[in-house]
Amino acid sequence: MVRLEEGAKEYGLEVKSLTAQSKRLAKQYGISAEEAANLAIKNQRMNRGVSSLVDNWKDWKKQLTATNKTTQDYADAVVDVTAAISDLVGASEDLELPDEFFNTKNMALIERALTGDIDAINMLGAEVAATTVDTMEFNGAFAELINQLTTWDGAVIDIDLNEQRFLEDKSIVLQGIEDIKNGVITADQAMSEEWVAALNRMALATGMSVEEMNGLLGSLGVQAKVDVKYVEQPMQVPTYRDEVTNVSYKRFPVTKFDPTTGRAYRGYDSVPEYTRASVPGEPVETTGYVAVAQISTEDNPLTAEVTRSTATGSAPAASYSPRRGSVAPSATTPTKEDSGGSQPKAPDKADKRDSTKKSDIVERYR
Repeated sequence: MVRLEEGAKEYGLEVKSLTAQSKRLAKQYGISAEEAANLAIKNQRMNRGVSSLVDNWKDWKKQLTATNKTTQDYADAVVDVTAAISDLVGASEDLELPDEFFNTKNMALIERALTGDIDAINMLGAEVAATTVDTMEFNGAFAELINQLTTWDGAVIDIDLNEQRFLEDKSIVLQGIEDIKNGVITADQAMSEEWVAALNRMALATGMSVEEMNGLLGSLGVQAKVDVKYVEQPMQVPTYRDEVTNVSYKRFPVTKFDPTTGRAYRGYDSVPEYTRASVPGEPVETTGYVAVAQISTEDNPLTAEVTRSTATGSAPAASYSPRRGSVAPSATTPTKEDSGGSQPKAPDKADKRDSTKKSDIVERYR
Protein backbone atom coordinates (compact mmCIF):
# COMPACT_ATOMS: atom_id res chain seq x y z
CA MET A 1 0.00 0.00 0.00
CA VAL A 2 2.89 2.32 0.78
CA ARG A 3 4.34 1.91 -2.72
CA LEU A 4 0.93 2.67 -4.26
CA GLU A 5 0.50 5.79 -2.16
CA GLU A 6 4.01 6.97 -3.04
CA GLY A 7 3.41 6.30 -6.72
CA ALA A 8 0.06 8.04 -6.69
CA LYS A 9 1.56 11.09 -5.03
CA GLU A 10 4.68 11.17 -7.20
CA TYR A 11 2.88 10.77 -10.52
CA GLY A 12 -0.50 12.32 -9.76
CA LEU A 13 -2.47 9.06 -9.96
CA GLU A 14 -5.45 7.86 -7.93
CA VAL A 15 -4.67 5.46 -5.07
CA LYS A 16 -8.07 3.77 -5.32
CA SER A 17 -7.67 2.99 -9.01
CA LEU A 18 -4.06 1.81 -8.57
CA THR A 19 -5.03 -0.43 -5.67
CA ALA A 20 -7.86 -2.07 -7.61
CA GLN A 21 -5.71 -2.67 -10.68
CA SER A 22 -2.67 -3.95 -8.77
CA LYS A 23 -4.82 -6.52 -6.94
CA ARG A 24 -6.14 -7.84 -10.25
CA LEU A 25 -2.62 -7.96 -11.67
CA ALA A 26 -1.22 -9.84 -8.68
CA LYS A 27 -4.02 -12.39 -8.90
CA GLN A 28 -3.93 -12.81 -12.68
CA TYR A 29 -0.17 -13.11 -13.07
CA GLY A 30 0.78 -14.59 -9.71
CA ILE A 31 3.22 -11.78 -8.91
CA SER A 32 4.06 -10.06 -5.64
CA ALA A 33 2.17 -7.03 -4.37
CA GLU A 34 5.23 -4.83 -5.02
CA GLU A 35 5.59 -6.07 -8.61
CA ALA A 36 1.87 -5.58 -9.20
CA ALA A 37 2.04 -2.04 -7.78
CA ASN A 38 4.94 -1.13 -10.08
CA LEU A 39 3.12 -2.64 -13.04
CA ALA A 40 -0.07 -0.71 -12.28
CA ILE A 41 1.82 2.55 -11.98
CA LYS A 42 3.65 2.02 -15.27
CA ASN A 43 0.43 0.97 -16.96
CA GLN A 44 -1.55 4.00 -15.85
CA ARG A 45 1.27 6.39 -16.68
CA MET A 46 1.49 4.91 -20.17
CA ASN A 47 -2.25 5.24 -20.70
CA ARG A 48 -2.14 8.84 -19.52
CA GLY A 49 0.75 9.56 -21.88
CA VAL A 50 -1.15 8.11 -24.84
CA SER A 51 -4.30 10.06 -23.95
CA SER A 52 -2.36 13.30 -23.51
CA LEU A 53 -0.69 12.92 -26.90
CA VAL A 54 -3.97 12.00 -28.57
CA ASP A 55 -5.75 15.03 -27.13
CA ASN A 56 -3.02 17.61 -27.75
CA TRP A 57 -0.68 16.42 -30.48
CA LYS A 58 -2.19 18.52 -33.26
CA ASP A 59 -1.50 21.76 -31.33
CA TRP A 60 1.87 20.61 -29.99
CA LYS A 61 3.06 19.52 -33.40
CA LYS A 62 2.20 22.92 -34.83
CA GLN A 63 4.40 24.64 -32.25
CA LEU A 64 7.25 22.11 -32.41
CA THR A 65 7.53 22.49 -36.19
CA ALA A 66 7.30 26.29 -36.10
CA THR A 67 10.25 28.24 -37.44
CA ASN A 68 10.45 30.53 -34.41
CA LYS A 69 11.71 28.53 -31.42
CA THR A 70 11.79 31.52 -29.05
CA THR A 71 8.08 31.93 -28.36
CA GLN A 72 6.34 31.01 -25.13
CA ASP A 73 3.99 28.76 -27.11
CA TYR A 74 6.98 26.73 -28.33
CA ALA A 75 8.48 26.53 -24.83
CA ASP A 76 5.13 25.43 -23.38
CA ALA A 77 4.74 22.78 -26.08
CA VAL A 78 8.19 21.33 -25.33
CA VAL A 79 7.40 21.13 -21.60
CA ASP A 80 3.97 19.57 -22.16
CA VAL A 81 4.99 17.00 -24.77
CA THR A 82 8.04 16.05 -22.66
CA ALA A 83 5.72 15.35 -19.71
CA ALA A 84 3.51 13.19 -21.94
CA ILE A 85 6.53 11.27 -23.30
CA SER A 86 7.82 10.79 -19.74
CA ASP A 87 4.54 9.11 -18.81
CA LEU A 88 4.41 7.15 -22.04
CA VAL A 89 7.83 5.52 -21.74
CA GLY A 90 8.14 5.46 -17.93
CA ALA A 91 10.92 8.02 -17.64
CA SER A 92 11.68 10.27 -14.68
CA GLU A 93 9.19 13.02 -13.86
CA ASP A 94 12.14 15.42 -14.12
CA LEU A 95 12.88 14.41 -17.72
CA GLU A 96 14.19 17.25 -19.89
CA LEU A 97 14.46 16.91 -23.65
CA PRO A 98 16.52 19.31 -25.76
CA ASP A 99 15.14 20.91 -28.91
CA GLU A 100 17.25 18.53 -30.99
CA PHE A 101 15.19 15.59 -29.72
CA PHE A 102 12.18 16.73 -31.73
CA ASN A 103 13.71 15.85 -35.08
CA THR A 104 11.91 14.26 -38.02
CA LYS A 105 12.62 10.69 -36.88
CA ASN A 106 11.40 11.17 -33.31
CA MET A 107 8.37 13.21 -34.39
CA ALA A 108 7.37 10.26 -36.59
CA LEU A 109 7.82 7.89 -33.62
CA ILE A 110 5.59 10.10 -31.47
CA GLU A 111 2.87 10.03 -34.12
CA ARG A 112 3.04 6.24 -34.30
CA ALA A 113 3.10 5.95 -30.50
CA LEU A 114 -0.07 7.96 -30.01
CA THR A 115 -1.95 5.42 -32.14
CA GLY A 116 -0.97 2.67 -29.70
CA ASP A 117 1.97 1.29 -31.70
CA ILE A 118 3.91 -0.60 -29.02
CA ASP A 119 7.03 -0.94 -31.19
CA ALA A 120 7.08 2.83 -31.65
CA ILE A 121 6.72 3.34 -27.88
CA ASN A 122 9.66 1.00 -27.26
CA MET A 123 11.77 2.78 -29.85
CA LEU A 124 10.77 6.21 -28.50
CA GLY A 125 11.79 5.06 -25.02
CA ALA A 126 15.20 4.02 -26.35
CA GLU A 127 15.62 7.45 -27.96
CA VAL A 128 14.74 9.10 -24.63
CA ALA A 129 17.29 6.88 -22.84
CA ALA A 130 19.99 7.70 -25.40
CA THR A 131 19.32 11.43 -25.03
CA THR A 132 19.43 11.14 -21.23
CA VAL A 133 22.81 9.39 -21.30
CA ASP A 134 24.23 11.67 -23.98
CA THR A 135 23.44 14.79 -21.91
CA MET A 136 24.96 13.44 -18.67
CA GLU A 137 27.96 15.49 -17.57
CA PHE A 138 31.00 14.51 -15.51
CA ASN A 139 30.97 16.00 -12.00
CA GLY A 140 34.65 16.35 -11.20
CA ALA A 141 34.25 17.49 -7.59
CA PHE A 142 31.86 14.67 -6.73
CA ALA A 143 33.98 12.09 -8.54
CA GLU A 144 37.07 13.17 -6.62
CA LEU A 145 35.17 12.77 -3.37
CA ILE A 146 34.35 9.16 -4.27
CA ASN A 147 37.90 8.49 -5.47
CA GLN A 148 39.16 9.33 -1.98
CA LEU A 149 37.01 6.65 -0.37
CA THR A 150 38.68 3.37 0.54
CA THR A 151 35.68 1.71 2.19
CA TRP A 152 31.95 2.00 1.72
CA ASP A 153 29.43 0.40 4.08
CA GLY A 154 32.24 -1.84 5.34
CA ALA A 155 33.27 -2.95 1.84
CA VAL A 156 36.76 -2.23 0.54
CA ILE A 157 36.56 -0.26 -2.69
CA ASP A 158 39.03 0.98 -5.24
CA ILE A 159 37.31 3.33 -7.66
CA ASP A 160 39.09 5.61 -10.09
CA LEU A 161 36.66 8.02 -11.73
CA ASN A 162 38.01 10.48 -14.25
CA GLU A 163 36.67 12.34 -17.26
CA GLN A 164 38.34 10.09 -19.85
CA ARG A 165 36.89 6.97 -18.27
CA PHE A 166 33.52 8.71 -18.04
CA LEU A 167 33.53 9.33 -21.80
CA GLU A 168 34.50 5.70 -22.41
CA ASP A 169 31.68 4.52 -20.14
CA LYS A 170 29.24 6.79 -21.92
CA SER A 171 30.27 5.25 -25.23
CA ILE A 172 29.69 1.74 -23.83
CA VAL A 173 26.23 2.63 -22.48
CA LEU A 174 25.18 4.38 -25.70
CA GLN A 175 26.33 1.39 -27.74
CA GLY A 176 24.17 -0.88 -25.60
CA ILE A 177 21.18 1.35 -26.30
CA GLU A 178 21.96 1.23 -30.01
CA ASP A 179 22.10 -2.56 -29.82
CA ILE A 180 18.60 -2.56 -28.35
CA LYS A 181 17.34 -0.20 -31.03
CA ASN A 182 18.90 -2.30 -33.79
CA GLY A 183 17.66 -5.62 -32.44
CA VAL A 184 21.11 -6.92 -31.48
CA ILE A 185 19.81 -7.26 -27.93
CA THR A 186 16.43 -8.98 -27.99
CA ALA A 187 13.63 -9.43 -25.46
CA ASP A 188 14.64 -10.99 -22.13
CA GLN A 189 18.33 -10.93 -23.07
CA ALA A 190 20.76 -9.85 -20.37
CA MET A 191 22.63 -6.60 -20.67
CA SER A 192 26.37 -7.21 -20.56
CA GLU A 193 28.28 -6.94 -17.30
CA GLU A 194 30.44 -4.31 -19.00
CA TRP A 195 27.33 -2.23 -19.78
CA VAL A 196 26.03 -2.44 -16.20
CA ALA A 197 29.43 -1.57 -14.74
CA ALA A 198 29.80 1.39 -17.10
CA LEU A 199 26.37 2.76 -16.17
CA ASN A 200 27.12 2.31 -12.47
CA ARG A 201 30.35 4.29 -12.82
CA MET A 202 28.49 7.00 -14.74
CA ALA A 203 25.95 7.16 -11.91
CA LEU A 204 28.76 7.70 -9.41
CA ALA A 205 30.52 10.25 -11.60
CA THR A 206 27.36 12.33 -11.97
CA GLY A 207 25.61 11.77 -8.64
CA MET A 208 22.65 10.13 -10.39
CA SER A 209 19.64 9.68 -8.12
CA VAL A 210 17.60 6.48 -7.82
CA GLU A 211 14.65 8.18 -9.53
CA GLU A 212 16.88 9.21 -12.43
CA MET A 213 18.34 5.71 -12.73
CA ASN A 214 14.90 4.08 -12.61
CA GLY A 215 13.65 6.58 -15.17
CA LEU A 216 16.53 5.81 -17.53
CA LEU A 217 16.09 2.04 -17.20
CA GLY A 218 12.31 2.35 -17.40
CA SER A 219 12.36 4.35 -20.62
CA LEU A 220 14.82 1.88 -22.12
CA GLY A 221 12.83 -1.17 -21.01
CA VAL A 222 15.60 -2.65 -18.88
CA GLN A 223 14.73 -4.50 -15.68
CA ALA A 224 17.20 -4.26 -12.79
CA LYS A 225 17.33 -3.92 -9.03
CA VAL A 226 18.45 -0.41 -8.15
CA ASP A 227 19.85 0.41 -4.72
CA VAL A 228 20.41 3.79 -3.16
CA LYS A 229 23.87 4.46 -1.78
CA TYR A 230 24.84 7.40 0.40
CA VAL A 231 28.07 9.22 -0.21
CA GLU A 232 29.39 11.01 2.84
CA GLN A 233 30.77 14.44 2.12
CA PRO A 234 31.78 17.49 4.16
CA MET A 235 29.35 20.35 4.02
CA GLN A 236 29.26 23.88 5.35
CA VAL A 237 25.98 24.86 6.92
CA PRO A 238 25.31 28.61 6.96
CA THR A 239 24.49 30.31 10.24
CA TYR A 240 22.60 33.53 10.83
CA ARG A 241 22.21 35.97 13.69
CA ASP A 242 19.51 38.53 14.34
CA GLU A 243 20.83 42.10 14.39
CA VAL A 244 19.25 45.50 14.87
CA THR A 245 20.13 47.48 11.78
CA ASN A 246 18.23 50.69 12.56
CA VAL A 247 16.45 52.42 15.44
CA SER A 248 13.83 55.11 14.88
CA TYR A 249 11.54 56.93 17.29
CA LYS A 250 7.88 57.51 16.82
CA ARG A 251 6.31 60.46 18.68
CA PHE A 252 2.72 60.37 19.80
CA PRO A 253 0.69 62.95 21.80
CA VAL A 254 -0.11 62.33 25.49
CA THR A 255 -1.73 64.30 28.29
CA LYS A 256 0.72 65.24 31.03
CA PHE A 257 0.40 67.02 34.37
CA ASP A 258 2.60 69.73 35.83
CA PRO A 259 3.70 68.41 39.23
CA THR A 260 3.88 71.93 40.65
CA THR A 261 0.58 73.39 39.52
CA GLY A 262 -1.28 70.16 38.85
CA ARG A 263 -2.51 71.56 35.57
CA ALA A 264 -2.82 69.28 32.53
CA TYR A 265 -1.04 70.03 29.32
CA ARG A 266 -0.41 68.25 25.98
CA GLY A 267 2.98 66.68 25.57
CA TYR A 268 4.72 63.99 23.49
CA ASP A 269 6.33 60.68 24.23
CA SER A 270 8.71 58.76 21.98
CA VAL A 271 8.68 55.01 21.43
CA PRO A 272 11.66 53.30 19.78
CA GLU A 273 11.05 51.16 16.70
CA TYR A 274 13.68 48.61 15.72
CA THR A 275 14.51 47.32 12.25
CA ARG A 276 16.00 43.84 12.41
CA ALA A 277 17.74 41.71 9.82
CA SER A 278 19.15 38.21 9.61
CA VAL A 279 22.88 38.61 9.10
CA PRO A 280 25.04 35.70 7.84
CA GLY A 281 27.48 34.37 10.38
CA GLU A 282 30.42 32.02 10.08
CA PRO A 283 29.48 28.71 8.40
CA VAL A 284 29.67 25.54 10.47
CA GLU A 285 31.31 22.45 9.03
CA THR A 286 29.32 19.24 9.22
CA THR A 287 28.93 15.91 7.43
CA GLY A 288 26.27 15.52 4.77
CA TYR A 289 25.17 12.71 2.51
CA VAL A 290 24.39 12.55 -1.18
CA ALA A 291 22.20 9.69 -2.40
CA VAL A 292 23.34 7.99 -5.60
CA ALA A 293 21.97 5.00 -7.50
CA GLN A 294 23.65 1.71 -8.27
CA ILE A 295 22.39 -1.33 -10.16
CA SER A 296 22.83 -4.26 -7.79
CA THR A 297 25.39 -6.77 -9.00
CA GLU A 298 27.08 -9.65 -7.25
CA ASP A 299 30.58 -8.33 -7.92
CA ASN A 300 29.86 -4.67 -7.12
CA PRO A 301 31.33 -3.98 -3.66
CA LEU A 302 28.77 -1.22 -3.21
CA THR A 303 25.87 -3.66 -3.66
CA ALA A 304 27.28 -6.79 -2.13
CA GLU A 305 23.98 -7.47 -0.38
CA VAL A 306 22.30 -8.45 -3.67
CA THR A 307 20.83 -11.95 -3.56
CA ARG A 308 20.64 -14.50 -6.35
CA SER A 309 18.03 -17.13 -6.99
CA THR A 310 19.44 -20.58 -6.25
CA ALA A 311 16.65 -22.13 -8.29
CA THR A 312 17.57 -20.43 -11.53
CA GLY A 313 21.26 -19.96 -10.94
CA SER A 314 23.01 -16.62 -11.22
CA ALA A 315 20.47 -14.12 -12.53
CA PRO A 316 21.58 -11.22 -14.74
CA ALA A 317 21.96 -7.85 -13.08
CA ALA A 318 19.93 -6.22 -15.84
CA SER A 319 17.93 -7.56 -18.76
CA TYR A 320 16.04 -6.04 -21.66
CA SER A 321 12.30 -6.38 -21.13
CA PRO A 322 10.45 -4.42 -23.81
CA ARG A 323 6.78 -3.54 -23.54
CA ARG A 324 4.69 -6.24 -25.14
CA GLY A 325 1.13 -6.62 -26.33
CA SER A 326 -0.82 -3.64 -27.54
CA VAL A 327 -2.13 -0.32 -26.35
CA ALA A 328 -5.80 0.40 -27.00
CA PRO A 329 -5.96 3.81 -28.69
CA SER A 330 -8.31 6.38 -27.21
CA ALA A 331 -11.68 6.94 -28.81
CA THR A 332 -10.33 10.35 -29.76
CA THR A 333 -7.36 8.99 -31.70
CA PRO A 334 -6.59 11.64 -34.34
CA THR A 335 -7.28 11.09 -37.98
CA LYS A 336 -4.57 10.76 -40.57
CA GLU A 337 -5.01 14.45 -41.36
CA ASP A 338 -4.53 15.48 -37.73
CA SER A 339 -1.55 13.29 -36.87
CA GLY A 340 0.25 13.13 -40.15
CA GLY A 341 0.28 9.34 -39.87
CA SER A 342 -1.98 6.45 -40.76
CA GLN A 343 -5.10 5.42 -38.88
CA PRO A 344 -4.66 2.51 -36.46
CA LYS A 345 -6.37 -0.67 -37.48
CA ALA A 346 -9.52 -1.72 -35.66
CA PRO A 347 -8.76 -4.22 -32.88
CA ASP A 348 -9.16 -7.86 -33.68
CA LYS A 349 -12.15 -9.16 -31.74
CA ALA A 350 -10.36 -12.45 -31.21
CA ASP A 351 -7.59 -10.66 -29.32
CA LYS A 352 -8.86 -9.80 -25.87
CA ARG A 353 -5.91 -7.50 -25.25
CA ASP A 354 -7.12 -5.15 -27.96
CA SER A 355 -10.80 -5.33 -27.10
CA THR A 356 -10.54 -4.44 -23.41
CA LYS A 357 -10.44 -0.92 -22.13
CA LYS A 358 -7.05 0.78 -21.93
CA SER A 359 -6.54 0.48 -18.19
CA ASP A 360 -6.83 -3.31 -18.38
CA ILE A 361 -4.15 -3.83 -21.02
CA VAL A 362 -1.00 -4.74 -19.14
CA GLU A 363 0.77 -7.31 -21.31
CA ARG A 364 2.93 -4.59 -22.75
CA TYR A 365 4.89 -4.55 -19.49
CA ARG A 366 5.39 -8.31 -19.25
